[in-house]
Amino acid sequence: MLIFVHLPKTAGRSFGNALAEHFDGQTLREHDRLFPWHRCAARTAMQNAQNRLRGFSELECIQGHFMPLKYRFLHLNPKVRFVTWISDPVERLVSHYHFWQRIYDPSAQVGLLRDVIENNWFLERFCLSEPFRNFYSQYLWKFPLQFFDFFGITEHYEMDLEWFSDAVLQAPLSVRRDNFNEQRSGERYSLDKVFRADVARYHAKDMNIYQQALEMRSARQ
Repeated sequence: MLIFVHLPKTAGRSFGNALAEHFDGQTLREHDRLFPWHRCAARTAMQNAQNRLRGFSELECIQGHFMPLKYRFLHLNPKVRFVTWISDPVERLVSHYHFWQRIYDPSAQVGLLRDVIENNWFLERFCLSEPFRNFYSQYLWKFPLQFFDFFGITEHYEMDLEWFSDAVLQAPLSVRRDNFNEQRSGERYSLDKVFRADVARYHAKDMNIYQQALEMRSARQ
């Protein structure tokens, strides 16, 4: 079984859809509403997951937005592989901000998304707000990078997708570009250098995770 933890705005939609094509229906999509983060809810989800999986004997892939802690009880199972993608934390934040701007539906959205849009949060406020601070550190609580069998770096998407296909899945996956911001020009968002540095400092824990991921990626090449 493959468990794909989709960290928002890291090319996970493209990867997830490619996995769904490969596994041809033997995929369970999940989306836990744990944002802002509720660690008690994550523990409860883990307990419920143990019961739910008993009814999915033919399941080959679980994917979606959920804290990997939910399935931590499976991480030592040799038949289960955990995978995810990570991008530059500053780039991820800016992408998240523009994504929310694009998808907002006043008749459907509630909570933090609605607050961000209807109260006209500027990019600076979004990137330096407490709810989004150290996004990866919150999402990966109690589940370090070493627990993943594979993590890709979004900035090296095609190369890492090929590595995953060969070394982990042992089958080719299509290269997709789903949910891509067509208004973005270039590989990186154009940001003031001082602002980029301020955001990086504010999210120092996530920057450390990203640096660790880059070093671990280099070691596997």
